[in-house]
Amino acid sequence: MRKMFAGALIACALFLNVSCSEKARTIKVFGSGEVTYIPDIVTMTVNVKDVKPVLRDAIANTNATSKKLLELCKKYSVSDEDVKTNFAQSGREYEWKNGSEVFVGFRSEQSVQITFRELGRMEEFTGEILALQVYSLGDLKYSHSKKNKFESEANMLALDDAKSAAEKMAERMGVGIGDVLYISDVDADEPVFYGTGYGLVAQNKSLNRSSGFVVAPGILSSEKKVVVVFELKK
Repeated sequence: MRKMFAGALIACALFLNVSCSEKARTIKVFGSGEVTYIPDIVTMTVNVKDVKPVLRDAIANTNATSKKLLELCKKYSVSDEDVKTNFAQSGREYEWKNGSEVFVGFRSEQSVQITFRELGRMEEFTGEILALQVYSLGDLKYSHSKKNKFESEANMLALDDAKSAAEKMAERMGVGIGDVLYISDVDADEPVFYGTGYGLVAQNKSLNRSSGFVVAPGILSSEKKVVVVFELKK
């Protein structure tokens, strides 16, 4: 479901440019356009981590869990392009006890970013992820496979809004608008979330007893703003 609407007319400025040979009358207007939509994809980050007295044991366990995670992605038909390994590292793990750091073992960890395109199976998919020995699952970011299309539509609405503003102002002043002399985008915020956003959603030592997450992403919005300069006609 989509809703498209032009933003309210923003303050416009009418100004006069004078050159040596002629006077150029112009009108500068701002326009905004917005498209709202329900997301159909979600990107999540899964962190795999293990701490053992011997480093090779920690690495082996982390690799085994990461392998199961990749197999799970294949089970749910997640393409290779939608699975990205962000980093893999190892080192010493310490904990604060009685005001000082205490060595507890060797750490091995890996971070995997997954783009999931079947939101109807989100609860089932995340439930199986949490059944693995993962350290955390979070950083959920919702989007849409046709996001670029929605942004283009918002841009067109912004241009329509700017033209409408120029025409109304010119009509009020008893003049007409002529050629477009200048067009530029104005920075707008990235897609706005009208619904619920998520940060870290799971991180504990008993994730294998957790169920999956129900999708409640709300509505997203792509907004574009433009500035346009028109020539004025008598």
